[in-house]
Formats: sequence, structure tokens, C-alpha cells
Amino acid sequence: MVNPILYSKFNSPEKIFLIFSLIFGILFCVFIPYGAGFDEEQHMVRIYDISGLHLLPNRSSSEGTLSFNDFISLSYQRRYYQTPANDLFLPEKFLKPVDREQMVAFPTRSIYPPLNFLPEAAIAGIAWRVFNAPVIPVAILCRLAGLLLYIMGCYFAIRLLPFGKWILTILCLSPMALFQASTLNADGFMNAVSFLFIALTINIYAQRDLKIANWKIWFLATLIVTLGLCKPGAILILALLVIFPFRMVNSRWLNGLVISSVLMAIVFTVGFNAVSVNGSHFSDDGGQSLSKQLTLVAANPLDFVRTFVLGNILAAGRYFRNWTGVYGYWNGIVPEIIYWLYPLLLLAGLLMEPAAPRLSKPARLGIFGAFIIAATGTAFLYSYLHYSPGDLETFGKQGRYFIPNAPLLYLSLCGLLPAFLAARKWMKYFTLGLLSIILVFYSLGLYATYYTFCGQTLYTFGQCSQPVYKNLDIQTTPDVELSANGVLTQNFLRTCNQFRSVSIYVKSLPKDMVGTLKFTVLDNSDHLIASQDFPVNQIKPGSYLSIAAQSTDYELYKIKLETIGFSAGQNIHLSTNEDSSYGNGDLIIKGEKMETDLIFQFECSSW
Repeated sequence: MVNPILYSKFNSPEKIFLIFSLIFGILFCVFIPYGAGFDEEQHMVRIYDISGLHLLPNRSSSEGTLSFNDFISLSYQRRYYQTPANDLFLPEKFLKPVDREQMVAFPTRSIYPPLNFLPEAAIAGIAWRVFNAPVIPVAILCRLAGLLLYIMGCYFAIRLLPFGKWILTILCLSPMALFQASTLNADGFMNAVSFLFIALTINIYAQRDLKIANWKIWFLATLIVTLGLCKPGAILILALLVIFPFRMVNSRWLNGLVISSVLMAIVFTVGFNAVSVNGSHFSDDGGQSLSKQLTLVAANPLDFVRTFVLGNILAAGRYFRNWTGVYGYWNGIVPEIIYWLYPLLLLAGLLMEPAAPRLSKPARLGIFGAFIIAATGTAFLYSYLHYSPGDLETFGKQGRYFIPNAPLLYLSLCGLLPAFLAARKWMKYFTLGLLSIILVFYSLGLYATYYTFCGQTLYTFGQCSQPVYKNLDIQTTPDVELSANGVLTQNFLRTCNQFRSVSIYVKSLPKDMVGTLKFTVLDNSDHLIASQDFPVNQIKPGSYLSIAAQSTDYELYKIKLETIGFSAGQNIHLSTNEDSSYGNGDLIIKGEKMETDLIFQFECSSW
């Protein structure tokens, strides 16, 4: 028999949301490394700039936005290697005060209206403009402020909905939505405002045969204007107003208020973005120039339409996975079980929903149509900004952009599936169990990604490669030459349980080259681990050259490369990286120590 006390505590969707969002949200705020969120360092620069009352981006300095160098130097994403982030909690980094003598100016990619960052900017202003507080603790406080704003928005949205409360609870607690709400960005705020707008609009529609409270109209108008001050795609969701019962509002003045707020939202979106793109990556000289993209699309209109339609259709599965949950910049591996359980959780949420008697067929179609408009518009904006003729590979990554639109799809489906009323009580516990499993596994993957070298093998049961290069453009890396009778050694630290192979990256070599490259792996005592001779005419340039090698109990190992039979003037070029901080690595060529390391990897066995 179900415990009635326990049942009453978990019977309310909004209470369930509060419990889960506070537990996992606070956990994410603290333990997602600073800078691991999408463009988080860029948003931090914008937050600090707003705290100085610079409302337009990239206007506080002639070179861009003036900010502390520590915003960049402490960012996890700026690391050359994906290494455990435990060092960010060491006193010398965690408690390091900002240095006003070490300030830099650069254009920030975060060009959204200041309303998206007001609570964070208030904290930043006190912490850094009044005191010289450390970066990481203040970043955590800013994250918590953003999280609480998201929680408030979702909580009241769930309460306002006349139906679909369980579905919205599940959507608000998706791993990706919580990740965004727990890191510094404009998405958490936009998601909260979008959810509130959807919930209030449907609430007003459902009460259309009753007297609609004036405060609801005022609140709706405020949310509409606020959507105009969110990220550019937010106003697409205003298509939901197709179900707004204008005829049922007693006052024409209030109807005019709603219409006026829509016009204001459009003006704010167009106006602010038109001004803010100056000096940004969207400007004429920027990497994503809007004018250059327009020229490109205009020159290839049919290919753009084909790429837009086909690319988004083929990427639907990837969009769903990225919408469900990834880690910042797609680092690490999210446990696969999440992508199987979350659709099951959504289905359970729909099965718990009884029929929605106040939702007519036209209204259901209107909600679904609003989703199509908002989702298509979002996909179009992304496609336009990233369009390259014939390129279908850019689609599917930014599933998180569809989080604000998702409730429209699932709310339009509420009441269509048969509701198993007798089993709803048990279905709720099933939902709680699935939510717990999904968020626990996502947190496990977060730990494996950010605090271990090969922790993902705990749930993938496969191998992993070390080191993982985070900011490596393999096509433009510098290189070293290995000529006739050349000898090269590269030390490296084993950072996993055991490795089974070692690889180096061969950048280039002359055509019709003769000779042999001897590839040897030694342990710290120069004991032979593996050795193999590779005829250079069989080596493929622009790829990794691998040798099977079983590690021993030592932690430090050595790669040794020797050229045999090379002709004079013939060289093999090996890629190097600009950061030699991985383990205890030293690169030595002909007895001379270099200030760089080879691009190398070793394949680690599962834990």
C-alpha cells in the first residue's frame, strides 16, 4: 500500500520540480567547472560590463569590452587539454583575487540585452567593482542567481497551466535545460520567460468563458515585452497568441495592450540586435558576418532551401539528443541510457495527463502550429548563420535552441493518449524513478567528463583516448622536421589504467619518399614496450600513425622515433602543439629539448 504521507509530499508536480531542480541545479552550479558552459566566459565579460552600466555590448573600450584577464585564464574551455578540473578548487585558483592591473579588452560574443543578466550583474558589480573578489566563487554565486530565476519561472509556469503540468515539469527538468539554467548564459532566462508565457497564454485561453483577471493581461503583456528583450529567436513563440481569446476580453483597452506589447517586442528585438551587432562577430568584419551570409544565400537560393530542408530533416535525431542533454561544447560522453529513458519519461508524462476538456481542436492545432512556426524559425536562423553551400554537417548540434519551443509540441498532444487514471498514482512514482535515474546518470557523466581522465569508460565499457585536445586545429598546428639519421624522443605520463596503443600525428612527407621510420615505445627505465618499422611510402600524411603497445606498472613512458635510409634533404613533418603541460612530457630532437610536444595519443582500456 502506498504511504499516504510520502504520496502527499510528491503528489504535486511543482513540488517535485522544486525538489529536483534545487538538488541537481545547485550541484551543477558548483561542480560544472567555470567556463565549461557554452560561451560562459563571454557571458561573464558581458555581465561584468553591464555591472558598469554599459548597456550596449562592446562599448566600454575602443577595442571591445574591458574585463579581467582571469575571466579567460581560469576558463575550463580555454584549456588545451581536457584534464580534471579539480585544480580550480585549489586555494591559489579558487580564492585568487582579481587583478586590476591585468585587464584586457576584446569583443564579446555575448551581445544580448542587459535584462538577461541583471541579477548576475548586480552580484558582479558588488563583488568586482567594490571588492576584488575571486572569479570562481563569484561565478558560482552568479550561476545560483540565474538558477533561482529559472526555478521561479518554471515553478509559476507549472502552477499556471490548467493541464500538462507533468509534461512541463519533465521538460523543465531535462538535463540540458538544467545545464543551461546552472551555467552563465542568456538561455536559462529565455527558457523561463518562454515557459511562463506559454503557461499564462494557455491559462487565459482555458478560462475564456469566465472573467479574465486584469492582472493576467498585464502580466502577459509584460512577458511579451520581456520576450522581445531575450535572445532574438524568442519572439517566434508569440505565434501562440493565435489562441488568445481577444473576443472574451471585456476591455478593448486591454486587447490593445496585448497588441501594443507585441509591437514593442518586435521593435526591441529588431532595434537592439541591429545596434548590438556592430563590432561583434556578426558585423561585416566578423566571423559570422550577417551581410556576407546574406550575399552567400542570395547567390545560392535553391541550394540554401535544399540545405535547410534536407539538413534539418536528416539532423532530427541529433537535435533530439542535443536537446535532451550534452555537456558544454560537446565534451565528454553523456551516458547513453539517458537518450533511451528520457523519451520514455515524456511518454509517461503524456499518459498521466487526463483529457483536456477546455482544449478545443482548433486550439490544439493552434498550439501545434505555434510550435511549427517557432521551431522552423529557430532552425532557419541557425541555418542562415551557418550556411555553407552543400554542407549538411553543421546541423544537429544546437538542440538546446529548441528548449523554449518544446512545451508547445507536447502540450498540443496532452489528452490525446488514453489516460490510465487508475494507474496514475503508480505512474507518478514511475516518473519520479525515471527522473532520478536520468539526472543521476547525467551527473555521473558530468563527474566523469570534468573530474577524471577516462571516467566515461565506467558506463561506455569501451576505450578512451588520452590526451583529449580541447582547442586543437590539427590543420594549422606547427610541426617539427625529422631528417636523415634523425632521432626524436617524447616523454609522456600515463593518465589512465592501462594503454594498448600509442599514436603520433604525421602532418606531411614528400611524395615518393624512401626509407623507414622506426617507432618505439619505452618505459621509464628504457625497457622496450613495443617497436615497429614503418616504410615511409606506406605512411598516410594527415593522419595518426599507431603502434600496439601494452603499458606496464610505470607511469612515465617514452616515444622514440628514428629515421632509417632517408635521403639527404628529405624530411618527415610531425605535428606539435603549443602547450607542453600534459604530464611530464619533454620533446627532444637530436639531443635538443624543444619548447613544445608532439601531437600524440594513447588508447586506454576500460576501467
